[in-house]
Amino acid sequence: MAEQKSLFGESSAAAKTLIGWHASLENNKGHRARLRRAKSPNEVALLQPFHQLLSDLDATGENVDCEPMSFVAGLLAHVDRHVGGATLPQQMAAPKGNNPVVSPLRFRRLLEHRVLDEKFYAAMIRILRILDGKVNLYDLARDLYYWQISHQYWNDRLRKQWAYHYYANAPKENKGV
Repeated sequence: MAEQKSLFGESSAAAKTLIGWHASLENNKGHRARLRRAKSPNEVALLQPFHQLLSDLDATGENVDCEPMSFVAGLLAHVDRHVGGATLPQQMAAPKGNNPVVSPLRFRRLLEHRVLDEKFYAAMIRILRILDGKVNLYDLARDLYYWQISHQYWNDRLRKQWAYHYYANAPKENKGV
């Protein structure tokens, strides 16, 4: 799994390109707004800023699959700031009072998604809003790019990894007597 996930590892050329592209959205509010208005990865794929990202990634020599990349690019437009360190599921599990930022029910429903479809896209946008647009960009890009790999083993393994990271970091439920 680590071998496949290296495309967006923090030190990779593709990851640096992705971070640069995300930063450029701050300077071009029109591109960011168009990407944010896209209701699906298919709509993202029709927009010029996405094709600029593909061109930039192509220049790194990486062979990028356009389908999952449109999913990632659309979501990155909803990210306001990169916050390193914790994984995305750990960020979802961060305590907010006595509860995690993202409820266990919402998290379980997120894990039910096996493909990068419009429902999962909308659910992820809601998660990004709950997290106030502050997430680990590397983790978001890497995990969602590989979410729907054709080999079922990778999808199940990634989903389980998210569960491990979330539940290990979520505030423990008070069962009280």
